[in-house]
Amino acid sequence: SEKLSLVDANCNAAKAMISRAAFFIASDYLRYGLRFLDEMEDKWVTNYDRSLEMMTLQAQMFLCVGDFEKCHASADDVIRHAACLNDKLDVYCIKAEAFCAEERKLVDLEPAYHMLDTLGECWCRKPSALRVAVNYVRVRRALWAKSDEDLIALHPVSDPAKTVALKITNIIGIQAFFADDRNTIGSLGLNGMQVVLKNGLDERTATGFASFAAMCGILRDVEGCRRFGNLALKLMDMYPDAKCRVQVIFIMTSFHAHLDRPMQQCLDNFIVAYDLGMRVGETHYSFLSALCYAVLYIFVGLPLGPIIADMKQFDEQFRKYGQALLRQTLSSYRQYCMNMLGQASNPGILDGEALDLKELTQNPGKENVNARQAAFDLSLLLAIYFGSPSDACHYADL
Repeated sequence: SEKLSLVDANCNAAKAMISRAAFFIASDYLRYGLRFLDEMEDKWVTNYDRSLEMMTLQAQMFLCVGDFEKCHASADDVIRHAACLNDKLDVYCIKAEAFCAEERKLVDLEPAYHMLDTLGECWCRKPSALRVAVNYVRVRRALWAKSDEDLIALHPVSDPAKTVALKITNIIGIQAFFADDRNTIGSLGLNGMQVVLKNGLDERTATGFASFAAMCGILRDVEGCRRFGNLALKLMDMYPDAKCRVQVIFIMTSFHAHLDRPMQQCLDNFIVAYDLGMRVGETHYSFLSALCYAVLYIFVGLPLGPIIADMKQFDEQFRKYGQALLRQTLSSYRQYCMNMLGQASNPGILDGEALDLKELTQNPGKENVNARQAAFDLSLLLAIYFGSPSDACHYADL
């Protein structure tokens, strides 16, 4: 029919825009196409495949542009109407990424854990240090019993639900890292490797090995960090997937690359991940890469002038894509640089063009622990640099 032709034309146009990283335009095409589809009686019965594809794409686009409320609404519509578990898998990943892009606290990630339960992987929500230590010894022993060649030769994954479970586990793990919850980081990294050992390899496995390498680094197991980090890089090339490449580059640059090279020489990797993520729609890891690039640049002894200009561009991107919470964190570092270069009325106070400190610390709205902690840490540094012991003590206590 004419309406179905219009639906298909808009869907194809949306895909073309996605391939060009024009996510806002793609969202418009999907909205127009779904409008025609909604005019048909019981679209999920009469046009199931079209509805599934377009609603999944719409949820993905809302994630990319930072409209998380509409992202969850679209994903939930798919979950309600999907005919089988496999048809829900993509939106499970999308919802998990949206939860973390919203910077939810770990206690608010129960829906993501529930999705893991549905996928047959029931992880402990609040693991103890003892539980993590025992599991670490068990998993490490299993891994070190195999050579690199044995691990790379593991059979391909046959159950797509396990692939999605691994991805969701890694997503929650990143959030646990920013929440500085080491027990949860360790538990999720170990659980992810158990999924790999039981179910085999696919394009997501490289991210699992990268996350495990990161956990080894956090536990000061440098040998393990090197070994499994290098395996992650090999698997990334064996199972090429652009979105997974973004994730692996981000994780490996954050935890692994500096073991063999000075951090100054690793910074460009974050820009590679940022640019690639923006092109392929992995916007959450793309924005995390931009933030980490800015933060690490500041503390490796490079001139601050160029990074202020870069952070202004990142700030505009964060605002455009609805990344309010990451933007708050970035603002603290941008204001710090401006203070250090004499571009603030009072260089000893972290407040000015880029940051309203009072608004951030006293009226944070949706609580952003990372942004507040960054503001306190940087305020402490400024107080030390500009000779205010009382302020330094105050921010040290905070």
